[in-house]
Amino acid sequence: MPVAGQTFKTPSMNNPIRTRKSFIFTGAILAVAFVMAYSSGLSENGREIEGTSFEVSIVDTVLPFPNQKKDLRLHISFPEGDGPFPVILFSHGGSCASAGYGPITEYWASRGYVVIEPIHLDSRTLGPTDFSKMVEFADSRTADFSFILDSLDELAASIPAFATKMDADHVASAGHSMGALTALAASGLRTKDSKGEIGTSDNRFDAAVLLSGPGPMPTIPDEAWGEYHTPSIVTTGTNDYTETNRDRPEGWEWRLSAYSLTPAGDKYALVIQDYRHFLGGYICKGQGAEGPLDTEALTLVRTATTAFLDAYLKDDSSSLAFLSSGEINALNERAELWAK
Repeated sequence: MPVAGQTFKTPSMNNPIRTRKSFIFTGAILAVAFVMAYSSGLSENGREIEGTSFEVSIVDTVLPFPNQKKDLRLHISFPEGDGPFPVILFSHGGSCASAGYGPITEYWASRGYVVIEPIHLDSRTLGPTDFSKMVEFADSRTADFSFILDSLDELAASIPAFATKMDADHVASAGHSMGALTALAASGLRTKDSKGEIGTSDNRFDAAVLLSGPGPMPTIPDEAWGEYHTPSIVTTGTNDYTETNRDRPEGWEWRLSAYSLTPAGDKYALVIQDYRHFLGGYICKGQGAEGPLDTEALTLVRTATTAFLDAYLKDDSSSLAFLSSGEINALNERAELWAK
């Protein structure tokens, strides 16, 4: 991946933090990407330009999680600047490695967010994934989110450079694929656990970002969708398929359910023509997973989700206006940003 202006600091033994400059992606992007500084309008040629941004520090750490009898590994990206910054908890897709989402999560950090990515028990980072245990893994994923919020003070105390960065009063849940289900379950969607019982959500989440999330499935009661009121944005598109939805009659639109089946009010959906599940390999699977990298789709996802986060975690009125402005729809024939 071509990254402009990448630099690293030499980590110390006690505080292994590496820092890279905020970046933009370059490459075959044909006057169709969008300005991240949307509050200032779009650039003349329609390309993404840098607005206010920060260098990004990255730290990997571990939280002992006695109730789960494990050590919870965390991959954290945060801005090099005066905090505090809103917090995003990001859940990786099934069997993915959390660090495989840098093109999105590190970008959010460069725009003024602390992004905490737990490495769930199903991650291939921990070894081969036992897919027969995915329902049990789903339980532990949601528990990971609440445990992280309970442990923010401990995290701040253990990483000095991180101590003043977090605004724990403004928090979003986010995730990709199975991770989007985690984000939904944590932020208000009633789901069944591995025992068939309805799990509990966490009312500390103010918003949710759902990349290629799930639709109706046995672990989600039919009526649960109509009871989900958390502000949210869904991203998907016409080639968003995995084994999970490839044979479903709804096709790719199954992944639109967190928008189409939930009540109106603070709900958004970014739909991209030919959007693929891993953005061509920018996230989770790595380059070559789905053919060529889809830089255009990546840019659209970053633009829409950052506007949403700014609107709902930073109370930015210009970002809120952007979400319903139609600017994306007007400039890019692949994209539609819906609001209800």
